[in-house]
Amino acid sequence: MDTEERKISLSKGRQVSLTKGLSSLRVSVEWKPNTRARNSNQDFDIDLIIVEAKSLGDNKFRCLSPDHLVFYGSYEQTDEGKFTDPQCAVIHSGDDRSGDGDGEECIVIPKKLDSAITDIFFIVNIYEGQSRKQTFDLVKGLEVKVYEDGKDIPKLVYKLDEDDEFKGGTVLTLGNLTREDRNKFKFTAIGESCNESLFQVLTKYGLKFKEDNI
Repeated sequence: MDTEERKISLSKGRQVSLTKGLSSLRVSVEWKPNTRARNSNQDFDIDLIIVEAKSLGDNKFRCLSPDHLVFYGSYEQTDEGKFTDPQCAVIHSGDDRSGDGDGEECIVIPKKLDSAITDIFFIVNIYEGQSRKQTFDLVKGLEVKVYEDGKDIPKLVYKLDEDDEFKGGTVLTLGNLTREDRNKFKFTAIGESCNESLFQVLTKYGLKFKEDNI
């Protein structure tokens, strides 16, 4: 008799190894508007950004190339018009500007990843958050779910509302996938935010864009 797969609840800093030899991985980010926030009547837009990076040691990372930054403005697209990288290894669901809390997600296909990639970072950004003076205090119920091989039940669930430290930020690093072996990965719950522009955050990964292009 089949038994329901057990979900693993994550807390900040926890690392969990995923099943070896995965064919695909789906990472979903969900949130709801916080109607009790001081400026809750304002519209706000949250975007998911994925950085495919190579470890440089000493907790430093460099994005493999500008085309390995997968987001709502990526140059590379799949045949279906989804934003992706040159290998079609990370596929973005697309930019959701509705602000209704549906969230965003991406698909990772491990066997297609460039062999030089050691880490994949998942970041959410409040669009023009600094200029609009908007922070993650505008959302509630923010959580990350990680699904293995097309399953409907998540393997990992990271509920960020259990830690309020991120709510004063405009850019939030949710977590990252680290390659432990050629076809084995672990997920780390990071949950660290900063009150910077996305442009400033991406320079830490060796990416240099004109600020009005991000």
